[in-house]
Amino acid sequence: MAVIEETRDIALCRQLRRVVFIEEQGVSEADELDELDGEAIHLLAWEGAQALGSARLLVQDRTGKIGRVCVLAAARG
Repeated sequence: MAVIEETRDIALCRQLRRVVFIEEQGVSEADELDELDGEAIHLLAWEGAQALGSARLLVQDRTGKIGRVCVLAAARG
């Protein structure tokens, strides 16, 4: 069973996003990387010691926006 938790390991989140968005889906690096990572709450999904996916939550005023949701291909389905 996967566990989802908040993380400060933005590098790991970006690594997962690179695999899914840039390498797999062909999104340009310029479109995937932005300055908002520093403002966001980052979440990682784990199964044991393996990170399977990530997401980020941006909060402005009292509104949250979930984005950059990715899951490694082997963990989908």
